[in-house]
Amino acid sequence: MRYIVYGNSFILKHVFMVDAYRTWGGAGMAKAIEFIDEALGILNSFRNGIESRVLSKASTLKPSIVSVAQNIIEVASMMSKVLELARNKARDLDEGDVVVVDPWWSISVYSDRILVTRHKPLTASVSYNKSKRTVTFRSKVMKLEVSIDHVLIQKLGAKVVFNPSDPNDLGGKVNTIRYMLRDVARALELMSIIAARRLL
Repeated sequence: MRYIVYGNSFILKHVFMVDAYRTWGGAGMAKAIEFIDEALGILNSFRNGIESRVLSKASTLKPSIVSVAQNIIEVASMMSKVLELARNKARDLDEGDVVVVDPWWSISVYSDRILVTRHKPLTASVSYNKSKRTVTFRSKVMKLEVSIDHVLIQKLGAKVVFNPSDPNDLGGKVNTIRYMLRDVARALELMSIIAARRLL
């Protein structure tokens, strides 16, 4: 595990194991930038699918379906914003590296995922899982998981799963989606605003 520290925050640096692994020719080291690019590609395809299969038919759909589809795109865009900002501090990170950005933000790279975490005032994270090909926002009480063709939202004990590119699926669950998405969108908006200040 290698720790890299920015700003005035303090953390011990453990460099021997990861540097020795590189010296001995360890294979398959994951690059943070590769994970971020993959995640951004998935989110871009996700938004394009909604635009081409739902918003392009807006004139024939109920306004509530169009509105919730637009809200889903906005949430995906905020996830993209956090990941794009994380690029500024993650360009040289390999598997096992952690970068600490000021006292309350960190970027961690694992064998199959990258995790961008805001630790305070409330813990929240945006992550990409390579094996599942999912981008996830998570807080203490909420979870939003996105792949190219599905969305999962959990809030306390409630859960909804749907295909955001299917107008019929959206229409059948529109009230539940709108209710579940509201707090997730607020939390993600706050995270993306703070990320713009801290991760530049």
